[in-house]
Amino acid sequence: MPYTIQSFCTLPDCLDHGVHAIWAHLKPILKTLPYSVNTIHFWSDRPSTQYRNKQCSRDMFPNVQHFTWNYHEAGYGKGAPDGIGGTCKRTADNLVSQGKYIPDVGTLISAPKENIDKIIIEEMTKYDIK
Repeated sequence: MPYTIQSFCTLPDCLDHGVHAIWAHLKPILKTLPYSVNTIHFWSDRPSTQYRNKQCSRDMFPNVQHFTWNYHEAGYGKGAPDGIGGTCKRTADNLVSQGKYIPDVGTLISAPKENIDKIIIEEMTKYDIK
C-alpha cells in the first residue's frame, strides 16, 4: 500500500521540554493520520526519557497497533528531523538577512509558512502544552 510522507514543524512559545510538552507537539501531527494507519515509527535525536510515557500513545490513538521508537545519536545533522528544522531556521535567517523583522514566535511561524510549501508549520502555545 502506498504511503505519504508529510513533514511537520511545531514551534513553542515556551521552553518546556517535559514529557507532556513532547506529547503536546505530537498530538496535532498524529491527529492528521487517517484512521486506517496501524503503525507509527517515531524517529528522534532527543533522549528516550522524553518519551517514557509511551502508554499515552495507546490511550490517545487506540487504532494504532504498533509504535516503534528509534533514537539517533544526539546532535545536529542526524536525519530528517534536523533537515526539517534546519530548513525552517535557514528560511527565517534568510528573511532576516533580507530585512524582515521577526520579533516573536508568531512571526517566526508565519514567515517560513509563506515561503515553504512542503512543511506544515504550527505554533504550540503554553496552553497547548499544559
